[in-house]
Amino acid sequence: MKAWIKLAIATIILAFIIEKCIIGSPNTERFSKSIIQKNLENQIGNILTETGKLQYSGYQLFPTLNWNPNIITSTTTGRLRLKKWDFYAVYTESITICVALADLGYFQNAFITIYEKNQEPITYEKLIPLWDQGELSDSAEVGKTFYNSSSFFVSFTNYNKNYKTIIARNDKIDIDLVFEKNSEQESMVYLGPFNEEMTQFFYSQKIYNYKVHGIIIVENRKYELNQELGMLDWVRSIWPYQGGWIWASGMGKYEDKNIALNLGELLKAKNATEATDDCIIVDNKLIKLGVVNANKSVKDENIWEFYTVNSEPNEKFGSIEGTFKVEKIFYKNINLWVFQSLLHQHFGEFEGKVTTLDGSFNFKIRGMLEVYYCRW
Repeated sequence: MKAWIKLAIATIILAFIIEKCIIGSPNTERFSKSIIQKNLENQIGNILTETGKLQYSGYQLFPTLNWNPNIITSTTTGRLRLKKWDFYAVYTESITICVALADLGYFQNAFITIYEKNQEPITYEKLIPLWDQGELSDSAEVGKTFYNSSSFFVSFTNYNKNYKTIIARNDKIDIDLVFEKNSEQESMVYLGPFNEEMTQFFYSQKIYNYKVHGIIIVENRKYELNQELGMLDWVRSIWPYQGGWIWASGMGKYEDKNIALNLGELLKAKNATEATDDCIIVDNKLIKLGVVNANKSVKDENIWEFYTVNSEPNEKFGSIEGTFKVEKIFYKNINLWVFQSLLHQHFGEFEGKVTTLDGSFNFKIRGMLEVYYCRW
């Protein structure tokens, strides 16, 4: 047998052993029953222990805990493990925009995604090497996130906790927006562990129902926004090597109310997780939902169905049932075996019903649903 054939066979066998015995399969077990949905209201102190572990599991409506990543970022290994991103989105009847700067430790990624209703989504992005890094803010409401090069520019500036500007440009896109909210706007501040040791975790603040105004220019097409709704997904986390999510995010006006929806399925540690980030926001007020599952319909591949696993609401959380109708899908798949990023981003419309102890209401809003798998 020729030497190159032996080498090829040996390589395949080695890859199989690494895949099955070392890398293994990701945790895909989902929550199938309700959990406590612990509210960390008025909890103060640091988010991380002196050894870099997550101290709490739960959620807040306003951030009162201190993000203290220095124990992680003081080492090279910690800096490489820490994943950070600032993601902004606006969903209108005619256009959806997503703008973000992400830091995966070993490189950064700036991107702008545009979905003009019933057209194919387009994404413009810039992979940023270690020697050309941008900066990310220390808080969702304080500081600045910024990257600038000759071909790509993003700037997210907090002038105060309730007022910020979102600017992004390349040779095809020009975005210049103002995001405003009032001080009573409740948000989803979430702390969840990926493992029982709490050394891997997801810390995020999702702020919905910003009032947005400004201009978006896509090539020669101009959109003027006035009192549209926007959101921020601010994330700082230590991920397992293999991970992923199903994330649903929507906003819109329905029956004179500003409605926002956030549904998230992460690969959580079942015995250590005390809350999910599933919620719906009506104007300024957040309604916590029980554990929500989302599945593609067996009858129609363009329909996703979502529901709380608890059948009845209680004093801690409400229930939801509804559908997401897919209009278009953006695929972005990178598969380098040891590094993978497989994103399916669905754009369309949510419709459903929320029930609490105080009654029920319906909603119909624009948004997107992401299905993501990663090795990083």
